[in-house]
Amino acid sequence: MDSRFLISGLIINLGGFFVHFELSWIIYHPSWGLLGLLNLSVWILLGFFLAGLVSVVYGLTRSGSVTINGAKALTLGSFVLGAFFSIVGFGSVFSYGNTAAACGGGPPGVRWWASPTDLGPDRCDVWAVTPNFAFLDKVYGVAVLTMFIIFGSSLLVLRKNSPEG
Repeated sequence: MDSRFLISGLIINLGGFFVHFELSWIIYHPSWGLLGLLNLSVWILLGFFLAGLVSVVYGLTRSGSVTINGAKALTLGSFVLGAFFSIVGFGSVFSYGNTAAACGGGPPGVRWWASPTDLGPDRCDVWAVTPNFAFLDKVYGVAVLTMFIIFGSSLLVLRKNSPEG
């Protein structure tokens, strides 16, 4: 196990953490011009998380060493990021979900409960216009898997190097 690649996987996923905030800003402040950027940012987020997963898997297959302090830092960092991405992934399923039924099935931009002059995008439009948003929970699942692998391997290192182990 090579700690350099485990650390780089954690840092790459931390980059995805920052992309998440850009994604959240677009979701909660939508405009018609930003919906295309929302589609693109889902792919960018997936790219970050897949690169982190590849780095971690490669780090597990290489021979190397992980120090006790490095394992502690990896355990803590992966736990914090894994918990965050678990909550965000879980929330993306239940806060948005398939809102076609909740939105009245109308076309994007037309709110059946509002006046006809109110034509800005809302959460129903985000769901209808951005097809990549539908698998956002699976994108966060890749990050959770990566954090789980780092967390588990770090715990194994700590267990192996403990006085009882």
